[in-house]
Amino acid sequence: MLRKWLYKMLKEDGMSDDEVEIIEYGLYCFLLLAVGVIAALAVGLIEGCMIYMVLFLSLFIPLRVYAGGAHMNSLWKCGICSLAIIIVVGLAFKYDVGGGYMDICLGLLCCGTICILAPQDTETKRLYPSEKKRNAIISRILAVIYLLIFMLLYNIGKLQACKVILASLIVETISLTSGYISNVLRRKIKN
Repeated sequence: MLRKWLYKMLKEDGMSDDEVEIIEYGLYCFLLLAVGVIAALAVGLIEGCMIYMVLFLSLFIPLRVYAGGAHMNSLWKCGICSLAIIIVVGLAFKYDVGGGYMDICLGLLCCGTICILAPQDTETKRLYPSEKKRNAIISRILAVIYLLIFMLLYNIGKLQACKVILASLIVETISLTSGYISNVLRRKIKN
């Protein structure tokens, strides 16, 4: 129903079918992101870690935008996977798993992985050469800055804040690694 209303409204404004389709896709992506953010905030509220969830999202979203990673073949599948990741991160904040020097090693490993694998060009998200170069620089800068802030916070004893940064690095590393494996397997199957 909303789709028909949007189509009718945009066509009355003189837009072509292609323009209507682009606007519809953008609106769908925006609504999916909004639902994800609202769900993340709800998980943060339920789990008692709202501040950490907001910090996680503010760190993870820019890194994900520039570094890329695995993409599902439909937006609703991406939404479900994103929600599952958010719930796991919320539970990790609540139950505070990990700690100590293992977190430092994990932070270094994740930062290195992001610097090596980012950005990722996938079948569902193609990058132009200039976009790839720009995203590589930005994602590496973000990863290194996050790692430096992580180390600083660790040294002054702000361990819960360290978990937020580490969570964003871990989730992006998993996404990049799974996207890389998927791309390699897809190329092998084609050959």
